[in-house]
Amino acid sequence: MKAAFLSVCWLYLAVVLVLYIRKFVGRSMKAALGRELALEALLMAVW
Repeated sequence: MKAAFLSVCWLYLAVVLVLYIRKFVGRSMKAALGRELALEALLMAVW
Protein backbone atom coordinates (compact mmCIF):
# COMPACT_ATOMS: atom_id res chain seq x y z
CA MET A 1 0.00 0.00 0.00
CA LYS A 2 1.14 3.52 -0.72
CA ALA A 3 0.17 6.76 0.96
CA ALA A 4 0.13 10.26 -0.47
CA PHE A 5 -0.42 13.49 1.44
CA LEU A 6 -2.87 15.85 -0.18
CA SER A 7 -3.32 19.43 0.99
CA VAL A 8 -6.31 18.37 3.11
CA CYS A 9 -5.74 14.72 4.12
CA TRP A 10 -3.87 11.48 3.48
CA LEU A 11 -4.95 9.21 0.62
CA TYR A 12 -4.12 5.49 0.77
CA LEU A 13 -3.78 3.26 -2.29
CA ALA A 14 -3.91 -0.56 -2.39
CA VAL A 15 -2.97 -2.33 -5.63
CA VAL A 16 -3.14 -5.99 -6.70
CA LEU A 17 -0.48 -6.80 -9.30
CA VAL A 18 -0.05 -9.95 -11.41
CA LEU A 19 3.72 -10.31 -11.56
CA TYR A 20 4.14 -12.66 -14.51
CA ILE A 21 2.23 -10.34 -16.88
CA ARG A 22 3.07 -7.10 -15.00
CA LYS A 23 -0.50 -5.87 -14.96
CA PHE A 24 -2.60 -4.17 -12.29
CA VAL A 25 -5.80 -6.14 -11.80
CA GLY A 26 -7.26 -4.43 -8.74
CA ARG A 27 -6.97 -1.12 -6.95
CA SER A 28 -8.66 0.87 -4.23
CA MET A 29 -8.18 4.38 -2.82
CA LYS A 30 -9.55 5.67 0.46
CA ALA A 31 -8.90 8.42 2.96
CA ALA A 32 -8.74 5.90 5.83
CA LEU A 33 -6.38 2.95 6.13
CA GLY A 34 -8.33 -0.18 7.00
CA ARG A 35 -9.33 -3.69 6.08
CA GLU A 36 -11.91 -2.44 3.56
CA LEU A 37 -9.17 -0.84 1.45
CA ALA A 38 -7.41 -4.16 0.81
CA LEU A 39 -10.67 -6.10 0.41
CA GLU A 40 -11.95 -3.73 -2.27
CA ALA A 41 -8.72 -4.14 -4.25
CA LEU A 42 -8.90 -7.94 -3.95
CA LEU A 43 -12.55 -8.04 -5.00
CA MET A 44 -11.82 -5.88 -8.03
CA ALA A 45 -9.02 -8.28 -9.00
CA VAL A 46 -11.25 -11.34 -8.69
CA TRP A 47 -14.30 -9.93 -10.47
